[in-house]
Amino acid sequence: MRIESKVYVSAPTTTVFSFFTWLDHLPLISAEQRREWCPSEGQRLVEGQSQEVFLEQGRHRLKLAFTTRVMLENERIEDVFSTWPFQGALRILTFTEGNDHTVVTEVYVWKPPFFLKQLVDRRVSAQENVFLEKLSNAKRLIETAYNASGEHAFAGGVLESAKVVSWPMV
Repeated sequence: MRIESKVYVSAPTTTVFSFFTWLDHLPLISAEQRREWCPSEGQRLVEGQSQEVFLEQGRHRLKLAFTTRVMLENERIEDVFSTWPFQGALRILTFTEGNDHTVVTEVYVWKPPFFLKQLVDRRVSAQENVFLEKLSNAKRLIETAYNASGEHAFAGGVLESAKVVSWPMV
């Protein structure tokens, strides 16, 4: 299974990349049908470091463990999941600088266990919508904070920048 989403964010790549490195962004951009969060405030992705986040969607609540295996400043983040049933799944975020925007592409690659494959295949379209909604929410928050604070947005974390622009759920 492969799900790819893309957004064009009217902010510099450095600002956009910084936003996605802070795990505090998760609850602020969660899709309506899905809630994500990190239990510890102020956590930041670091190459080679493992993290845990929580996901709640429908009747399901999961703890997801992952390791950031690649982190190329302002270019790429690759996370590999270690929690069953997502063990071995990849999340790849790429950041491409345009003339007046940053293209953010998020790709999830996962081979579900054989007994879950049919169930997952029936829900791929719904999950594509969830991931696109999440990226669209990120785009709005990044652009709003960047317009208010310029390149200083997210330099010290996501929550402070979100408070400045009165973003919901802060």
